[in-house]
Amino acid sequence: MGTSKGYISPTNIPWRQAKRAVTSFVKDSGSDVKLQRVVGNYAAAKVGDASNYQAAVNSISQVARIIGSAGSGGLGNYLHEIHRDDLIGKSAEELVTALLYDELNNGSSAEEQLLFDTIPQVLENLEVATQEDLRSITPASFMVEFLGEFICNDFDRCFDEQIRRHISPREYDQVIGKIHGFIKNSIYDMKDRLVRAVTSFESLESNSIVTNCLNEAFQIFKTLYGTGA
Repeated sequence: MGTSKGYISPTNIPWRQAKRAVTSFVKDSGSDVKLQRVVGNYAAAKVGDASNYQAAVNSISQVARIIGSAGSGGLGNYLHEIHRDDLIGKSAEELVTALLYDELNNGSSAEEQLLFDTIPQVLENLEVATQEDLRSITPASFMVEFLGEFICNDFDRCFDEQIRRHISPREYDQVIGKIHGFIKNSIYDMKDRLVRAVTSFESLESNSIVTNCLNEAFQIFKTLYGTGA
C-alpha cells in the first residue's frame, strides 16, 4: 500500500530488533523461523501502542451501528435519524466510508487513513457489496477480518520502504505476500481467543473492545514468535 513513505519509527530496542528481523527475512524469505521473528518482533514493538490508534479504531463503533441496524432491518430508519437519507441505496463501501468520514473529520491523521485503507478490503473479503449484504455479517467474522487487514496495513506502513530498499518490485510482492499470509492465518487460528468479548455488534460499540483486541493480538504474536533478532 506504500503508506510508510515519510514514516519515522521509534529508535528503541524493540524497534531496532524489529527492523533487523525484517532485513534478515528479506535476505532469506524462505526461512519460516525468520518469518516468525518478523511478526513477533514487530508485535513486540507494537505492544501497548494500540492506544495511538484509539481515536481511529474507536470509530469501528460507527461501523457496528451500521451493520447492527442492517441486521435488524432498520438501516433506513437509522440513516434517516442521522439525516443521511442520501446514503440509502448506496453500496456498502460508499455507505461505510461516508459515515466514517463524518465520524473521523475526513480522516486527516495517518492512523485514520489507515482505517480507510482497511475497511474496503474487509468488506471485500466478507463479500459485502450492497447494504443488504451487511445483514449477513457476524460480529466475530467482521472483527477477525478487521484485525488481519489492519495489522497488515500497519506493518506495511512501518516497513514498506525498508523492504523495498533491499529487493526488486517483483520480489517485493512475494515477500510481502508471505508476511501478510502469515499474519492473517495466525489471526484466524487465534480468533476464538481474540474475539471472545465480541458477542454482538452492540458490544463493538464499546470504546475499548477493538483497542483491546488489537493489543491482545500483538501480545500473542510477541509471546509466540518474539525473539531477539
